[in-house]
Amino acid sequence: MKNVLYAIIAVLAICVGIVCYQVQSLKSSMGGTSTENVDGAKEAKKPGRINSANDPLPNAKIAYINSDTVNENYLFISDYVKVLKNKRIALESQMQAMSQKFQEDYESAQQSAQAGLYHLLRWKTRNVI
Repeated sequence: MKNVLYAIIAVLAICVGIVCYQVQSLKSSMGGTSTENVDGAKEAKKPGRINSANDPLPNAKIAYINSDTVNENYLFISDYVKVLKNKRIALESQMQAMSQKFQEDYESAQQSAQAGLYHLLRWKTRNVI
C-alpha cells in the first residue's frame, strides 16, 4: 500500500513539473518574461497580443468613461428624464383615478348586493349589452 501512495505522489509531482514548464514556455512565447537592460535592472515586457487575420481593429484601445458624469452633463438625458417623470406622474394619476372608480363601483355593488338588488342590476346590464 505504501508503494502505491509513493507512485501516485511521484506521478503527481511529474505532472506539476510538466504544467510549470508549459506555463513558462507559454509566457516566453507571448513575450511576458522580464529582461535585463544595460544597467542590470530588470524590465518587465508587456504581454504580447495574439493577432489574427480576422481581427477588425488590431490597434483598437479601450476607453473608460464615468457614466454618472455623462448622465448628469448630457442635456438629452436630462431632458428625457424630465419627460419620463411627467409620463410617470400622468400614469400614476390615471391609475389613482381608475383605482378610485373601481373602489366606488365595488362599494356600490356591495351595497346593492346587501339590499338584494345586485341580481337585478346584473341582469339589466347583460340585456343592455
